[in-house]
Amino acid sequence: MVDPVLRLPQILQQLLNLLRGNKPEVRAPSLMALCLPHQERSNWPVALPKVPLRFKPNHYRKVGQPAQRPAFPWSQRRLLLPPPVTFPTPGVAPPTAPSPSPFPRYGHALPATASSTGELFLFGGLVRESVRNDLYLLSTRDLSATLLQTVGEIPSPRVGHACAIVGSVLIVWGGDTKANNKPGEKQDDSLYLLNLGTREWTKVPTQSATPVGRYGHAVTMVGSKFYMFAGQVDGEFMNDLWMFDLNTRTFANFRTLNELNPNMS
Repeated sequence: MVDPVLRLPQILQQLLNLLRGNKPEVRAPSLMALCLPHQERSNWPVALPKVPLRFKPNHYRKVGQPAQRPAFPWSQRRLLLPPPVTFPTPGVAPPTAPSPSPFPRYGHALPATASSTGELFLFGGLVRESVRNDLYLLSTRDLSATLLQTVGEIPSPRVGHACAIVGSVLIVWGGDTKANNKPGEKQDDSLYLLNLGTREWTKVPTQSATPVGRYGHAVTMVGSKFYMFAGQVDGEFMNDLWMFDLNTRTFANFRTLNELNPNMS
């Protein structure tokens, strides 16, 4: 049986080829392959059709008429890099050198929503073949990226994890955490909470069964409930749905309608 993840891009490209009447000429790795941890990447080629240019830029512009700016032009902005924010240490002056740039990196986690003060938080990922567990504050007000020092039960370096924000708490779960790829080594399945006010991490003890540690999954917050869906681990793809209740600190596994009634799929 053909893996549907591999089959879907091929079907889409075949449809594009039929609509455009073009033969695929350029080959590139799929998004799924680019999202995999570096050591598990493989050549997953996807044919990209050559898209014909239907009109020439400024074709209808009269001679002497200035070119019109597009409604939403792309632009490039340089990030400001303030000094890292650290905890005070007696006899030690706070850092004055700029924070290291957080980019380029991939496999990091960034919440889908900003904090109540309009700030974004970036955690972990892969930087120059080095897996990180650093935390950056990204400000949309002044386009700055500040490295934040944290304390507590800090999550180990990871890639392909996911996070969400609720109130003043950042929730991180999952990711590829196998540092040495030793036989029998398991992915970290713990849930971590970061108090954004005190910058202290807490590893949440649970009173129920937990989902298998994984990476490449999706998460979201609904009220006080943290939902996790799908992902993969060691080449095995999953489509299970889990929920963590912040009030009771318990996990629950949900069966979808398609699972309850296979005839509906």
